[in-house]
Amino acid sequence: MRNATVIVTAFAGVLLMVALLLTCILPLQYRGSELDTVMPLQDAWRYADGSAADPASLTFDENETAVIYLDIPRKDIQGRSLCFVTRNVLFTIYNGDAVLYDFHPDLSGLYGKFYGDQEHMVQLPTEEDTVHLRIECESLIQLRWTGISDIMLEHSSTHLQRILYHNAGKFALCMVTFSAGMVFFILGLVEQFLRKRDMLETMSLGVIAMTLAAWTSFPTHVIQLVSGNFAASRVFEYVSLMVLPIPVLVFVCALTKSMDSPLLHIGTGLCVANLFIQFGAVWNGIEDYHNMLYLSHVLIVVGVAFVGILIWKAIRRNAIDREQRQFLIGAITIIFAAGLLDMIRYYVNSTVDASQITRIGLFVFVCILSVYEFRKLMNIQSKGEMAEEMRRLAMEDPLTGLLNRTAFNRFEEDVKKRTGGKCLFVQLDVNYLKKVNDTYGHSEGDRHIVAAATILKESFGQYGKVYRVGGDEFIAVLESKECDQEYLRAVTAFRVKQQQYNDRVNPPVKLQIACGMAEYDFSDCNPEEAERLADTRMYENKKSLKLANA
Repeated sequence: MRNATVIVTAFAGVLLMVALLLTCILPLQYRGSELDTVMPLQDAWRYADGSAADPASLTFDENETAVIYLDIPRKDIQGRSLCFVTRNVLFTIYNGDAVLYDFHPDLSGLYGKFYGDQEHMVQLPTEEDTVHLRIECESLIQLRWTGISDIMLEHSSTHLQRILYHNAGKFALCMVTFSAGMVFFILGLVEQFLRKRDMLETMSLGVIAMTLAAWTSFPTHVIQLVSGNFAASRVFEYVSLMVLPIPVLVFVCALTKSMDSPLLHIGTGLCVANLFIQFGAVWNGIEDYHNMLYLSHVLIVVGVAFVGILIWKAIRRNAIDREQRQFLIGAITIIFAAGLLDMIRYYVNSTVDASQITRIGLFVFVCILSVYEFRKLMNIQSKGEMAEEMRRLAMEDPLTGLLNRTAFNRFEEDVKKRTGGKCLFVQLDVNYLKKVNDTYGHSEGDRHIVAAATILKESFGQYGKVYRVGGDEFIAVLESKECDQEYLRAVTAFRVKQQQYNDRVNPPVKLQIACGMAEYDFSDCNPEEAERLADTRMYENKKSLKLANA
């Protein structure tokens, strides 16, 4: 039954993932408006003198402004919007002299001087036969990719779907990596603080994955579209890169058992200093994050050097085993090589998507180290279960399965620390056990003890704990607020069960259990006195039972 349930659950999970994937990628085939198609407008613009204008590479005057024009017939609009992407330009769109759309965001504070990329969808009027568009642009920075790109007429919903569909693969790769990092971080956090295990290595790996995934996800525009704040998203992208060396150094130091290394403190200090320097420069309007990006790149290179030194020293002193060496060196080499290639692409080709290779390298990096960390977690879990089993065996009587004398001694130490409340000690002893052992053998004596333990567990165990503290000696402890009534119910139950056992099994010597109870007030700080009183009363009961059977 269990195997069938596992198979059905696994099949349902796979089916759900496949259905979700198909939902995202399958297009809906239908015949709608003839104007559902995209009308590109990138090459249709002109300057005031009639010459062709490329909005993606505008020619700005001495005031860093540019004006481009385009006339659009009403028949081409028909409910479609003017959709485009701007990068680091401010602009206003006019229809004749009327303002249709104005984009002059407040870039004060920590936003910096530029905003990065921004998607726009501008609704155009349809009252006139022709819309006379004029876009007055103001450049924030002169870069190759500064301007307006991907201009088209398209329905807004279709445009959004196309953006998401076009970037779905890249975004999914980032989200898988981010989710894996989050799982590692949470697992490490739980193990670190709840089970008191050293899981800094796993936690830092999770932070690395989440930081890199956050940084590499921004070229997909998905987060920016969801948040609606491209400027804030851009700041977060740069901050992710500034702090990235810290979790990397922590991870390597934890893995190589070199947390006291000065390289960790130096690297962390440099990253924090870089963070404050860039924040201060941006806040005071001195510089922008883009112009200080080289600082973060330099620190990443320094971090790579520090990581290499840490690994080399760890190998020399045999601080990491062969398996760790294979996983660590392979994964770190891949991610560092990917990052280095992207940095070269950024400075040589001035590419917009400066994390394209890193995105793939990050996924491979996380996959490799995920295998390593999961194996490590499984090993820890196995050792934890083994330790738990050893603790259980140390506290459990092997014959009866009840708690043993060691467990009761620990309870005594604990109860001495309490200051309020009470409990009942019930001393229990099996009569005639020596007679059973001598006459019928120790096997029969063991059956006698097991039967007594089962009866006591079924009667007293539902109200408290039962300990086997000697060969034929047991102690039950009841400590709820209604322990007096529970004691009466338990005693009645165990007498009935004892009689039922004798009638059903008919052992060669009838099972007979004597008991004595004493109340203990936690404020007395002397549970032994109450135990002795319960023991005395138990022996009185034992004598009376034997006299009754004489």
